Amino acid sequence: TAADQTAVPAAADLVDALTALRLLARDPRFDARRIGIMGFSRGGTVAFQTAQRPFLRAVAKEGEAFAFHVAAYAGCLQIYTSPDVTRAPMLNLVGGADDYTHPEPCEALAAEHVALGTPVKTIRYEGAHHAWDSLLPVRWLPNATTGYPCGVVRTDIPSWTVTALRTGAVIPPAELTAFFNSCVARGVHVGRNTAALDASRRDVARFVQDLISGPAR
Repeated sequence: TAADQTAVPAAADLVDALTALRLLARDPRFDARRIGIMGFSRGGTVAFQTAQRPFLRAVAKEGEAFAFHVAAYAGCLQIYTSPDVTRAPMLNLVGGADDYTHPEPCEALAAEHVALGTPVKTIRYEGAHHAWDSLLPVRWLPNATTGYPCGVVRTDIPSWTVTALRTGAVIPPAELTAFFNSCVARGVHVGRNTAALDASRRDVARFVQDLISGPAR
């Protein structure tokens, strides 16, 4: 979907994750209280979105929720927010050199979750580009689209009001496509950063282990 992110609806990503949660929580082989979610890029976006209770209630009808959320180089430029979040712990991993989704929007979104009472740890890996866990070295993708020039676009879930945060303008749903067509850019870097990959593996393992067994003594 790099050249056309609309090829797969973002809602499909979210519903896939919530359906998986629902199925796993009902399977007696798993402890429903210890199911977490980890996502990368678009999946990282879902790792944030699945903390929103309105979305959970739409799919997971019996009160299921993820025990923790790990987002790696997520996209936080088009966000859905409400004050009704699960407050499950979050780990937010961003690349300092990411010119695809950029680190600042996810750092700002993480701060919003903190303000709502969610324990969030954000780690920035300086020098790391998008997809720092890739098998391929850093390379230029000329046709990949990025919405960074558009700024953060927020959808308030309770009212379904869409706002461009850079200008404060409310965007009518019928005008969203035209809005993004006017500002989306092409050309980003992606690729492996071994130091960030090694550090992120350690950081995720420590985060989950601390939640399951408590901090190491």
